[in-house]
Amino acid sequence: MQRSRARWHDRSHDDGRLASAMAFSYVIDHSRRFARVTLSGPVHGHEIAATMEALYQDPNWVAGFAILWDAMELTELLLDRPDLPLFVEIQKKYVAAHPSREIILVQRPLDVAMAQMYALFMKTAAHKVFVCRSEEKANELLEQ
Repeated sequence: MQRSRARWHDRSHDDGRLASAMAFSYVIDHSRRFARVTLSGPVHGHEIAATMEALYQDPNWVAGFAILWDAMELTELLLDRPDLPLFVEIQKKYVAAHPSREIILVQRPLDVAMAQMYALFMKTAAHKVFVCRSEEKANELLEQ
């Protein structure tokens, strides 16, 4: 398994200034063909975007692996209006590196709703997005 702490990601503000965000740590498990991203504490959309890009650029990432977004330790989800479309844009940008599926493991009702909204945005993508509330269901989806 490869542990990574993703690189810095630059994002432009509306006024043209750049903002930087550190991406979340992840583990790529080659034996099980997936990456587990752990989100904890307050989470900003630009941090999720940075993690997506870092994962797809990681030399250990293999297209067709699944991604498990473990948000069970998330305490606050801080998304801006452009964040969900940005996530979709990143998926399109890295279509050659796309996962087989994304599984979002969440606990709080608001997080479930936002994950479902992202899944809806991704309906036309090359892969499916699943939202679940238990580790057992997430593991079941990983085995498919």
